[in-house]
Amino acid sequence: MPPSPLSDPPDAAAAALREIHELIATIAHTGEGDATTEVFYDTLLENCVQATAAIGGAVWYQDVDSGFFKTVRELNFPPTLFNDFQSEEAHAGQLAEVCRTGEPQGLPYSTTAPDSGDAPHSPDYLLLLCPVPVDIDSKWIVELVLRRTISPSAQQGHLRFLSAVSEIAADFHRHAELRTLRGNEERWQELYRLSIDVHQGLSVDETAYAITNGSRPLLECDRVSVLQRRGGRCRLLSVSGVDQIESRSLSVRRLESLAEAAIATREPLWYTENGDPLPPQIERPLEDYLNEAHMRQLAVIPMFQARESSETNTAPAFAAIVVEWKRAHDLDDVARKRSLRVAHVCESALARALMLRGLPFSGWLLRRRKTTLATPRRWFKRLFFAAILITGLTLLGMLPRPFTVSGLGELQPRNEQRIFAVSDGEVEKLHVQHGDDCAVGELLVTMTNSQLDFDLKQVGGELQTTRTRLTSVRAAYLGIDRSLTQSNQRYEELTAEEQELQEKIDSLNKQYQILLDQKQRLEIRSPLDGRVLTWDAEQLLQARPVRQGQALLTVANLNGPWRVELHVSEEDVGYLIAAQDELGAELPVSFLLESDPSVTYTGRLETTSLSTSFDEWDAAGMAVTIVIDEGQQIPLRPGARVRAKIAGGERSLAFVCLHDLYAAVQRWLLF
Repeated sequence: MPPSPLSDPPDAAAAALREIHELIATIAHTGEGDATTEVFYDTLLENCVQATAAIGGAVWYQDVDSGFFKTVRELNFPPTLFNDFQSEEAHAGQLAEVCRTGEPQGLPYSTTAPDSGDAPHSPDYLLLLCPVPVDIDSKWIVELVLRRTISPSAQQGHLRFLSAVSEIAADFHRHAELRTLRGNEERWQELYRLSIDVHQGLSVDETAYAITNGSRPLLECDRVSVLQRRGGRCRLLSVSGVDQIESRSLSVRRLESLAEAAIATREPLWYTENGDPLPPQIERPLEDYLNEAHMRQLAVIPMFQARESSETNTAPAFAAIVVEWKRAHDLDDVARKRSLRVAHVCESALARALMLRGLPFSGWLLRRRKTTLATPRRWFKRLFFAAILITGLTLLGMLPRPFTVSGLGELQPRNEQRIFAVSDGEVEKLHVQHGDDCAVGELLVTMTNSQLDFDLKQVGGELQTTRTRLTSVRAAYLGIDRSLTQSNQRYEELTAEEQELQEKIDSLNKQYQILLDQKQRLEIRSPLDGRVLTWDAEQLLQARPVRQGQALLTVANLNGPWRVELHVSEEDVGYLIAAQDELGAELPVSFLLESDPSVTYTGRLETTSLSTSFDEWDAAGMAVTIVIDEGQQIPLRPGARVRAKIAGGERSLAFVCLHDLYAAVQRWLLF
């Protein structure tokens, strides 16, 4: 096209005008379609350069945050036009001025600085700058680079042409923004419908199915999965488009391993083929899963029960949603924001369903919720089962059943005696071992007491010395002449001394006899005919010091009568006392040995303790003894564990079956 169409003949001018209209129509048609910003501006620059015979052109956009201009698209733009920082800064100022004024401008430009004094090395240019009036403060500028050889009238014509094209570009931006708003509205509607769908169900399966199948169209992905985390392990709940999950398949196990590693980081995982490297603990399970799933892009988003914000939330993730794409360029910023929004919307519904599943009778309640209006047939079934239930409860309250009081105890011989140390000392010799028979008075243990031996020797020596002195005093009588006055006085002195020595000898004899008795008591003898029951007595007693009152041995008559020593728990003491008041003190008892539970033996209650006692586990209760009925072949073994039941009369079947539950309710709920 000639640079000055106004000087051409009328036919040429009309043809040029038609061509300009066609180019404008082409630009307008492109803007009315669904073309992207890049495609639209490529078409705009191509047609503008063709219409104005420009060298090249560019489209600039001013960043809102930084204020810098960046090139959106360009076509044959001279690379040496702005070859230094000063020229770039001056050009940025020109662009800013055009944005401020909102009016198109034509600016001459030379590649040589005006104050350099050098001749220019390249031709001068004319820059045509035209803002795109999208709004009051336009941020888009179309720039064309032309040579300075065009006339001023042609320059004005080009500016008018650019103004018309800028109006088309403004319409394109408005239409694009409108399409974006409509698309966002549709997305919000879809998200709203998804929120309603996922919150309608109460069961975990229904909620997970609604999340996966409802979010897949919204996310425009190929597959969505939901996994639950419990105890550090992940379990797959639902996959979009799949009715039944094979939990033991390799792909499912590897997806669960990937989710476990990703949830541990508490941050969303975004994987693309050419993305940044991932930590080793995530890269290995991710690679294993991708080998099975054949996906090119993937996102794992943790789900939290009480989310305030991703920065402040410290609660552990309870689930995760996995979004997968087979195409390589679908995971852009929009897809990421959309995936996070879907996860945030769905996590509360899934958390509620998991919480309801942990409640008692939740399965029955959910099935009850699904039940439709009852038909007459269902009413008949309900009445039938209600009649059966009422009949059963009536029978429980009316049918008599034997009531028993249970207890644990031991089988012991009636004649059993424990032997204690009568004084402090040391075991010198043990004359019997475990299982040895012994008779009454038979020596069992010989003890020594070094202090007692010392006292015996001391008292014995003092007694011997006193007796010798007494003999000397008595011998002195023989040589005394009582007719003499002095001899008479000597006689009286010897008599007094003799009396004193005799009293001392009597006292020493008593002391010596006491010490002998104590020495004799160090020889411990059996109090009855029986057998030694103490296990490993030599290891416990031989050459060991013992104190007065310490138990040494246990001897029992195994050939005599036996009894059961029973402990009844504190909860059953009241029932036992009531049964004795009603049926008498000697209640029938049945018991079995825990070593042979196949045989049941009988006996009767003999005595009950008047005070509370404690068993080996410090459980309070009552100690009772049971006399074993004669004529029973019982494998008698001292200390054998016994489980007994004491007859407590007849009570209702409901009381027999539920008295423990009723007592627990009274203790823990009603009190």
